Amino acid sequence: MSEIKAARLGKRTYFDTYTRTPLIGGIFDFFLGGSELGHIKESGTDFEAYYMNKISITPISLDPTEKPELEILKNMFP
Repeated sequence: MSEIKAARLGKRTYFDTYTRTPLIGGIFDFFLGGSELGHIKESGTDFEAYYMNKISITPISLDPTEKPELEILKNMFP
């Protein structure tokens, strides 16, 4: 039975692949393939929990505002 583990969001990696095939008259056909997915191995992440056969719970935020930088900008442009 799996345990529940609180974890931070891990970092996903992508490696896009493509092929270029010459057709005719200097025209090429490009095929963009699916990405090879991976992740960065870090302690305390949802990936680590998954590979330890645990259920991860990761709180996320939808506000990407850089609050300290916003305060600096407010002082520069009141």
